[in-house]
Amino acid sequence: VGGAAAASAVGADDVGDGAAGMCGEDTALAAAGEARLKANGVWWRLRSYQREGVVRGLQMGGSFLLADEMGLGKTLTALATIAALDAWPCLAIVPAVTRRGWAVEVERWLVGVLSPSGVHVIYDQ
Repeated sequence: VGGAAAASAVGADDVGDGAAGMCGEDTALAAAGEARLKANGVWWRLRSYQREGVVRGLQMGGSFLLADEMGLGKTLTALATIAALDAWPCLAIVPAVTRRGWAVEVERWLVGVLSPSGVHVIYDQ
C-alpha cells in the first residue's frame, strides 16, 4: 500500500519504505510470510503493488487498512496476507453482494493453500 491512500489509512508517521524502521520481530514475520507465499506459489501471482501491500500487512501483524482503489485486487492482497500468516480458520465478513466473489477468489488464488471444501459461504434466510 503506498501513496496518499496509505498515509490516510494508517497515519503519515506509520508509512515507510519496505523494511526501513521495522523491528526484528516484524522483519522475521514478513520474511516468513513471504517465504510461505513463495513456497505455495501465491507470491509469484501477485502484482508488485500487491506484494508491497502483503509485506506492509505482515509488518503490521496482519492488522491494517487496505485502501487501494477499486479494481486493484484488494481481495487477493487480503487473502495473500492471511495465507502468509497461515491464519486459518479465517472469518471474512463482507458485504452481501461480494460473498460469492470472495469464495471464487479463494478457489482461484489459493489453490493448494486451502481446499474449496474449506470455504463456507453463509447466506441469510
